[in-house]
Amino acid sequence: MFNRKPKPEELQKATFDELLELKVKVDDLLRSRQGEEIYTLRNKVTAASSALGISLTELFGLSKKPDPEPKERKRREVKVKYRNPDNPEETWSGRGRPPQWMQAKLDGNAELTKEHFQSPEAA
Repeated sequence: MFNRKPKPEELQKATFDELLELKVKVDDLLRSRQGEEIYTLRNKVTAASSALGISLTELFGLSKKPDPEPKERKRREVKVKYRNPDNPEETWSGRGRPPQWMQAKLDGNAELTKEHFQSPEAA
């Protein structure tokens, strides 16, 4: 279609198919030129780092060592706020959903409240 740089008015008059064909050619050229630019830049950077006597790893701050493991957060012990009167080993801090043992007793007896399970240590 175009063997030279098209003028804006020529682009306005071009058909849809001609514009698509031009776009494909431009995209191919851009990909090719981008590859060439990357190759040239890579060579320049390598030459400059060699002239300074530093490696690319040092130049870009890349580390050969793996990243350190993230530190585990220390969790504070939460005081027991509620205790099962039938089994004192079953406790609840009051955070999140009530445990099954408490919910079962609350569902079975309308007069019970969470205060019936209050642990003496929580006071």
